[in-house]
Amino acid sequence: MNIIAQPLTRIVNATPSRWLSNAAFIACLALPWLLIFSRGGSDGAGVFIAVMFLLHSYKSHNWQWTKDPVVRASALAWGWMLLLASPFAVDITGSFSVALPWIRWIVLYAALVFWVLSTSSRLRICALNIVFMLCLVMIDTVWQYKFGISLTGHVPNESYRLTGPMDNVKVGIFIAKLAFPISSILIYQAMQQHRPIQLWASLIFLAACIATVMLSGERTAFFTCLLAFGIIASIIAFTEPAYRVICLSLMAASLVFSTVMLITQPVLQDRLQWLATNIADFKNSSYGQLDWVGYQIGKSHPFTGAGLKGFRVLCEDYLSSGQVTQCNLHPHNPYVEWFAELGVPGLLIFLGIISTLCVQPLRAISSHNGASRILAATVLAVLVMHFFPLLATQSFFSNWPALLLWYSISIAMASLNMIKSGIEK
Repeated sequence: MNIIAQPLTRIVNATPSRWLSNAAFIACLALPWLLIFSRGGSDGAGVFIAVMFLLHSYKSHNWQWTKDPVVRASALAWGWMLLLASPFAVDITGSFSVALPWIRWIVLYAALVFWVLSTSSRLRICALNIVFMLCLVMIDTVWQYKFGISLTGHVPNESYRLTGPMDNVKVGIFIAKLAFPISSILIYQAMQQHRPIQLWASLIFLAACIATVMLSGERTAFFTCLLAFGIIASIIAFTEPAYRVICLSLMAASLVFSTVMLITQPVLQDRLQWLATNIADFKNSSYGQLDWVGYQIGKSHPFTGAGLKGFRVLCEDYLSSGQVTQCNLHPHNPYVEWFAELGVPGLLIFLGIISTLCVQPLRAISSHNGASRILAATVLAVLVMHFFPLLATQSFFSNWPALLLWYSISIAMASLNMIKSGIEK
């Protein structure tokens, strides 16, 4: 309990100059819980952290974070949204309503990486907080799978996808995007401190998360878990000979478990059959049609795009003309979404943001070994989970998925601070 008690004691006894940081850290701990129960509350927590960080930067006269490549690339994207895409949008008011507050994600990212989660003790508390929360979420979700109703009173949707404690089918992606970054923190610390029990507990926790995601029926979420796990295992197997047998064994065990679950669970078979049908005729599937519409919109507005919220407006024209039979608020692919609504320059800036994010873990993988390389490989895997181009995703500009994305990425990137500074004993 000392690993939690000591840092919490330091928070309580902090000097007034640290209260901004402590208040932001408390909001950071509350944020993932609020993502489950209150969309407005979670967004408010993110804004609160960003505001506290700006106050801290002003009071300390420290604006070094503005020189970070990720921050600068994201700021360039924000400028493009405001100065060129929105003024020429098909829905100017709607585009500005999304573009203006988008800067909060940039500041939230910088706040978590460079300030709130800059120490190993806070990363440890953050990870344990999410572990506790995800354990409760998994219990609720598995109970729903077994008995048809969760302990929190929710039932699966009409396609048998699970919701857990949430009011919609997003529990799988919620677990997936939080499990990997926090598991990497605990695994790194266990290896550095030579604690085999903590190491195995972290691995078992991650395995339980992946299994629950599979049961949730969310194909994208489960595929991203397998993709992330495969990336981590492959990097370690090729660069760390000492862990090669363990990695290959874990990969084999994952495949065997997934196969057994698929053979024995009819609901999972139905979801797989539905996926196979859509892939076989992707062009005419709902996702294929949305991708096609997004491409056509981007091609018609190559420089500025249709503006944020432009896809939902113009998609109706394609629907009414009979060119497609499906429409939605967004194309369910971030690359298509950026191209359709922000044009070719916007898409290139988006690629720049992703590239700047990937540079740091790639450098750490090439320049470190052992636990540090495993941590960096996991950070890279988290980024791939979020930005793999062949997956159907939620909108990049909707509040809930955007907050989950930036929170997950920020924790992962903040964990690299442990490599730079060394773990606190």
